Amino acid sequence: FLKDLKRDAHGRLIMPVGPIGGVTIESLGVVKNKKDFVSAQYILPVGFKSSRMYPRLDNLDERTKWDQEITEGPSGEPLFTLTPEIGSEPIVAKSATAAWAEVLKRAKAAREARGEVAKKTAISGPEFFGYSLPTVRLMIEDLPCAKECKEYVTYAESCAKSEELRLKQQSSSLNEVVEIDISDATNDAD
Repeated sequence: FLKDLKRDAHGRLIMPVGPIGGVTIESLGVVKNKKDFVSAQYILPVGFKSSRMYPRLDNLDERTKWDQEITEGPSGEPLFTLTPEIGSEPIVAKSATAAWAEVLKRAKAAREARGEVAKKTAISGPEFFGYSLPTVRLMIEDLPCAKECKEYVTYAESCAKSEELRLKQQSSSLNEVVEIDISDATNDAD
């Protein structure tokens, strides 16, 4: 898929890309190999921007474009900003999940104000922002300095580990079945 994406003369991806899983990637940002911006699961590029459609908070019956951005806060920590095109002020939080949890909280309050029974809802912030999606992870891994993030486990490595674990579990299950079959056969002989 990545090979099919349009690139400029320098080989950089031409933005925007998407939608991918409901998210349009507007900018990949810049990799900062700093503790709070890199984990085993994610690289959080400063300036990463994406967008998605989601209900307005002032009128839940209408959808609007929500811009999402990862920035560096005043103390060097990642900040996650959600800015709806219409219907609310920007929301800034210390994690993608916290930002989207605030949207859900406000949406629940708006539903209850209309006399509706609000449904329990959960959102994966990394998935909604888009940086946890496989294609986007691969795009981020292709950024300059991404290979220097030693704590990060690449998407290919995480898939290989998952497959290895799956095969071990499958093999363990087969051994249990064989043991049960052998003991059943022994009991039948008595």
